[in-house]
Amino acid sequence: MTMGISTVPGPEKCPVCGSPMHRPGKRSMRLNDILAANEDLSVCYILLEQFSLAYGVKRITKLYRGMKVWMKLARQSGVPELLSFCNTVEKHLMGIVYHAKFPISSGKVEGVNNMIKTIKRKSYGYRDTEYFFLEIKFASMKVPINSNPTLFCKDP
Repeated sequence: MTMGISTVPGPEKCPVCGSPMHRPGKRSMRLNDILAANEDLSVCYILLEQFSLAYGVKRITKLYRGMKVWMKLARQSGVPELLSFCNTVEKHLMGIVYHAKFPISSGKVEGVNNMIKTIKRKSYGYRDTEYFFLEIKFASMKVPINSNPTLFCKDP
C-alpha cells in the first residue's frame, strides 16, 4: 500500500481551467523554450548592469579595459542580440572611450533642428523666407525667467 497523493483515474485535467491536458511532452517542450528565453533575458539584464558600470568609469584606460572585458563576456553568452550589439560597440569603441574624456552631447543641436522643423511645418505656404528666419530667431530667443511682461509693452 502506497502513501501519498494519487490522481483520479481518467484523463489528467488542468488545475487552473479544468480542461483535459493533452500531450504532456509538448507542454514540457514549451516550458523549456520559455525557460531558455528567460535565461537569455536574465543574461542580458546582468550584462546590462555590467555595461553601465563599465560605461560609468571616467578614466580612458579603465573604460577601454572594462569595455573589452564586457565584450568578451557578451560574446561568451551566445545571445544573438548581444552579439549584434557587441559588434556595434566594437565598431564605435574609440568614440565611446573618448566620451569619458570629452563628455559632449549633441542634444542641444538636435533640439534646435527639431525646433526649426516644427517652425517649417507651421509656416507651410509662407512666400517670404525672411519671415521664416524671423520666426526661427524669435523662437530661439531666451526670455529671462523673472522678466516683467509690461517691460516690453509701450506705455498707453
